[in-house]
Amino acid sequence: MKNSLLIFSLLIAFSCSNQTEKKSINSSYSLTDEQSTEQVNSRESDISNQTEHKDSKIDVEMTVTHYNKTDGLYFELETNLPVNFQGLMTITDKSGKIMGQTKFLVNDGTIKSEKFTIQGKPYPTGQYKLEISSPYPRLQDNAKVKEIIGKTGENLIGKNIERKMDDIFNEEYSFLSVIYIFSQTKQSVNESNISEFILRKGEGNNTTYIIEKKGGKFFLTTKVNSPHMSEFTTTDELVKVNNFYVRKSEMENPTHKFLLEKTKLKIFDSYGEYASLEKENK
Repeated sequence: MKNSLLIFSLLIAFSCSNQTEKKSINSSYSLTDEQSTEQVNSRESDISNQTEHKDSKIDVEMTVTHYNKTDGLYFELETNLPVNFQGLMTITDKSGKIMGQTKFLVNDGTIKSEKFTIQGKPYPTGQYKLEISSPYPRLQDNAKVKEIIGKTGENLIGKNIERKMDDIFNEEYSFLSVIYIFSQTKQSVNESNISEFILRKGEGNNTTYIIEKKGGKFFLTTKVNSPHMSEFTTTDELVKVNNFYVRKSEMENPTHKFLLEKTKLKIFDSYGEYASLEKENK
């Protein structure tokens, strides 16, 4: 009788153990199914995002600013074109003659050109055209750029984009086409972007005054050099008060007043004329 009870107890225990194991196995399979579903959903989401990214259009924007500095012409562009997008800048005169050309690369929404000169000299007075263009989309070097703009540049749209037929591949493609007209005039201290004047006090003690014109405003950078101390530099906007320019930060009680006369800079302090400096030739 005792043996029968023992066998019966073992059978019950074994049966319970099997049920527990089955539940555990079923639970494990259920978890795996959930993970599989999440992975599938994740892949579908990734594919959807990639498709959306590839199909997204870029209404190309571009603003152009040119700087006529003493050492040459510079251009700065702001754009929403993708980083590493390649293009070309070409300057022509009124007759259509090419006066300068350089490649560019978009860097975080900005493009800064190299210096434009004619054999190291400034451009003659006159009107010029800057054309900003891009190559056939297949010729872009960066794979990410190609993906963003599309095989034929079809994702680029807007007033700064044109489409034309390519004879080699026998298909239409989009390219960048921006025209910027600018004039080159004779420079004087009131027209140039940068004028530099140096007050030499001897024994390496010099004060350099750099006057820049940006957006119709004058800015003065003062650099103090001495063999006995580190270079000290300050920059301030100049404002006109009673025929003189003064630092905006000192407008109420200026320590110095500045008078611009073509190629001269005259500096006045509380005692009168402090210095008369000739523009440095570079």
